[in-house]
Amino acid sequence: MRRTTRQRLVRGIFYALFVVIVAAVLLAADWPAIKQNFLDPEVAAQNWPAIITVAAKNTVIYTFIAFIVGLVAGLALALMKLSTVGPYRWLATVYIEFFRGLPALVVIIAFAVSVPIAFSWRPPGGPLGAGLVGLSVVAAAYMAETI
Repeated sequence: MRRTTRQRLVRGIFYALFVVIVAAVLLAADWPAIKQNFLDPEVAAQNWPAIITVAAKNTVIYTFIAFIVGLVAGLALALMKLSTVGPYRWLATVYIEFFRGLPALVVIIAFAVSVPIAFSWRPPGGPLGAGLVGLSVVAAAYMAETI
């Protein structure tokens, strides 16, 4: 058997396996419970205008605050990275590369769950404050690299 034929056969087997797994998951799902909890048009109709306006307002507020905090911290990190003092450069480089390399959602969850457990420190504002701190930390890393 030629190598390309074997690769095509293996790829076809993987596609078929994927289709079987997806079909098994769809068949095993409890569709009435999913409809009741996620696809109920009456609940969606009750919450429709409020959920969009509240979400949009919160998004704008969190984005603005994270942008301002990220800009200030990013400027400090950019100056540290341009410094002639070696440890400042190293610290800024490690911070920037680390937080740019992690997905923002991982950072937000880490500040909401892992940091309070590891350091017994609760961010002000509870989980929403942890999300804001996580967004600010990631924004600072990206803005420092841009500056």
